[in-house]
Amino acid sequence: MKNILKIASLNFIILIALIIFLETIFFSARFVLKKQNLGWVLPHEAVKDIHAPCLRMMTHPILGLSNFHNNECNIKNGQAVGEFVYYNHDDSIKKETILVLGGSTSSGFNMHYANGTTWPELLSLKCKKEKNCNTINGAVSSYNSSHEMLKLITNISKFTKPIDLVISLNGINETNFIKDFPFFSSDQIYMIEEQKWLVRSVREDYLLLFPNIQSAFRLLMKTRQKDIISYETNYDLNGDLKNLHFPNSNIKNAVDRWENNIKAMNATSSSFNAKYYVFLQPTLGIDHLTNKNIEDSYHITNYSKKYLKNISLFYLEASKRCKKLDFCYDFSEILFYMESDETYDGRNYYHDGRHYNENGNLILSDKIYSVLY
Repeated sequence: MKNILKIASLNFIILIALIIFLETIFFSARFVLKKQNLGWVLPHEAVKDIHAPCLRMMTHPILGLSNFHNNECNIKNGQAVGEFVYYNHDDSIKKETILVLGGSTSSGFNMHYANGTTWPELLSLKCKKEKNCNTINGAVSSYNSSHEMLKLITNISKFTKPIDLVISLNGINETNFIKDFPFFSSDQIYMIEEQKWLVRSVREDYLLLFPNIQSAFRLLMKTRQKDIISYETNYDLNGDLKNLHFPNSNIKNAVDRWENNIKAMNATSSSFNAKYYVFLQPTLGIDHLTNKNIEDSYHITNYSKKYLKNISLFYLEASKRCKKLDFCYDFSEILFYMESDETYDGRNYYHDGRHYNENGNLILSDKIYSVLY
C-alpha cells in the first residue's frame, strides 16, 4: 500500500512538474515567436490574423477597442503613430490637413483588404499631387459614428497643426457591430452589467487555469471561440437601443443616433475652424440595389435576412436625412452605377459584402476628392 501511495505521489509530482514546464514553455513561446496571443485571444471576425502587428487590437475602456500595433506596423506610403496613420506627412511647409474618421473600410491598419491600399491613402496621393495637403487617418475597425464623435472630440485639439477638413465615412457599422447607446459596445455593456472584465474575444466558460497550455491547444486545434457577440442579439431598426441611463431618450433607433452624432461632429469641427463632411458609405445588401446585375452580388449570399433587413431600413431613412444636411453626401449607390464609366476597369469593386477592393477604393477616393475640391 505504501509503495502504491509512493508511486501515486511521485506520478502526481511528475504531472504537476510537467504541467508547469509546459506552461512555462508555451508562455515563453509567445515572446520568442512574437505571438503573444497564440490561440487564447482571437480577433474579431473581420480581423483574420491577430499576430499581424497592424491588426492587433486591445479592449479600450471608453471606445470599446483600439489598435495595438506597438510601433511594429509598416504602412504603405505612411507611418503609424499611435491610433493614427500619417500619409506622406510633411509639416515643413504650410499644408491643409485632412483628418479621416470611420471604420474598417477606412482604417489605415487594414493590410488584408485591397492589398493594403485604402481610399484615404489614395486620397493623400491625389492630394499630394494636385493640392497642398496632408492626410491623417484616424479610422478604426468596427467604429461607428459614436466612436468617431468621441475620437474627434478627444483628439482634435491635440494635433500640433490645426485640422482643416474632417471626413467621416460611415453607415454600415451603425446597424451591425455596435448597437448600444450612446457609444458602448456589447462587451462594455456586459462588463458594466455583470461587473466582470473581459479579455477581448475570450468566452467566459473558458477556465483561466493554465491559460498558456489552453492557448496552445486551441491554436493547434484551429478552433475559434465565439466572442461576446453571443451576448448581444441583433435588433430591428425600430427596436429600442441599449441605454443604461436614459430609458426615455429622444434617440430611439440607429438613424436617430447616427444623425445626432454627425451633427455633433459638424459642430465640433466648426468650433476648431475645420470643415466637416460625412459620406454615407456604399455597401452591398441594400434592398433596391441588390437585384442589380453586378458581379459583386455573390458577396451577400451568406448574409442573414435580419442583417439585410436592418441595413436596408437604415439606409432608406439615413439617405432621406442626409439630403437635408449641407455637410452630408449620400454615396451609398456610387459603386452600383460605375459600369458605364470607362475611367474605371471592370465591375468588381468589393473585397467582400462590406469592404472595397482596390478599384472600389480608387473610385471612392476620387469621388470624395471631387467633393472636397
